[in-house]
Amino acid sequence: LMNKLQHSKMLMRIWWSFWGGNYSTFYKINITLMQKLYKYYSVNNFSIASLTNGYCWFSDSNSFNDPFDTKIIQCDLLQEVNFSKEKILCLSAINDNLLMWSHYTNSHRGFCIEFSDYSDLELKKLKSSGLYPNEDNNKLSIIRNAKAVEYKTFEEIDDYIIDIPTCNEDFLKLYSSLNENKKLELVKKIQKASFIKHKDWSYEEEYRLINTKRNLIRFPGKITGVYFGMNMSSIDKRMIGIILDPNFSNGIKFYQMYRPLNFYSLKYRQFDIKGDLPGFGDALKLE
Repeated sequence: LMNKLQHSKMLMRIWWSFWGGNYSTFYKINITLMQKLYKYYSVNNFSIASLTNGYCWFSDSNSFNDPFDTKIIQCDLLQEVNFSKEKILCLSAINDNLLMWSHYTNSHRGFCIEFSDYSDLELKKLKSSGLYPNEDNNKLSIIRNAKAVEYKTFEEIDDYIIDIPTCNEDFLKLYSSLNENKKLELVKKIQKASFIKHKDWSYEEEYRLINTKRNLIRFPGKITGVYFGMNMSSIDKRMIGIILDPNFSNGIKFYQMYRPLNFYSLKYRQFDIKGDLPGFGDALKLE
């Protein structure tokens, strides 16, 4: 019984060392402050609910299409106290990648949202209205705190994890043998693993926000742009427009993705209501 109690106390200390802090606090030095990031969407009940209610879904890593994602460290204990508790929002620094439009927007039938960082004054108002917790801005799940994913080769990933035991007991022995500074270094290294992917994924130019509390969180920034896919239907474009900015009064810019004539590339231009919504007149709102 004593061994079990000591084991439980050790787990609690490890858990607190991971989550007594905050991801953005740990990585503040390494964060490149972004002003804009993008999220690709298919048109479905989940994306419509997200836009209608003003939240983003922070996914559990088990739902990712890459089974190696957040699992480069193969230690059951660390999966339990760290990685399994993570809720992750995946964003991108780019809005015109052919593969991402194909994979994440149902073959260009969906859309891409541009999130711009809130100003400090806007965050103050959001906090006072209860839409964001009253915490330091560097602890909030907002654009400026998103951290870039690092892309490595198989060999580089192997070198990164080689010193981290995969056996629970071996990890506990290692952890208990370290002084506080070394423990903190180890914790940072383990948490950083959630921001490491194989270089095959580098085309995504991914940024991540991670929390351990909720899957549903307020938008990480204000919506300043909407990019409609090449194959998106007029009905779906109109629906998104009605949800987000029916009277063009919210400062959101709408764009249409297209392939330039005689060029193999994906570009965007200003959305033209009459030309891009044939048969719907010159307004997004319901008549």
